[in-house]
Amino acid sequence: MQSVLVVFLVTLATHGIVGAQKTDGANANADIEKQILKIDDEKDHAMQRYVASHGEAGGAELDQIYADDLVFVTTHGALLSKAQRMQDLRSGNLKFISFGRDSYDLHVYGDTVVMTGRATSEVIYQGKVNKVPRRFTNVYIKLGGQWRLVAHQATTISEQ
Repeated sequence: MQSVLVVFLVTLATHGIVGAQKTDGANANADIEKQILKIDDEKDHAMQRYVASHGEAGGAELDQIYADDLVFVTTHGALLSKAQRMQDLRSGNLKFISFGRDSYDLHVYGDTVVMTGRATSEVIYQGKVNKVPRRFTNVYIKLGGQWRLVAHQATTISEQ
């Protein structure tokens, strides 16, 4: 009887420890997800200010969020570096009418987070209105203690 009780208590204690570790991991991921959502929102707001001011405001924030070796793929398949993306935003060729993200998922892999989602922003790019929804992927990596956007890719969602 005592051996059954000992086995029961050891099993209970082991599951409690494992459960606590899972909870701590879930809490850590939830904290990382909050950080990424905050940074992604800051990026969007800084980008809006940067575009509206033709590069006079918001650039410092974008410079801190965009990694130096950013890989940015547009919905048209153009591959832009960080400098090219900043120039594209600064040029006046892009204007935001509305900004939206109606769904997203975050996948945390240690110091890497993959964010996938659906954007519903409406923009004017090179004189053409684009309000077609897009699927996007953003990859954030923690570099030097700070989350940085290292890759972005967007694809338009065809209307059926």
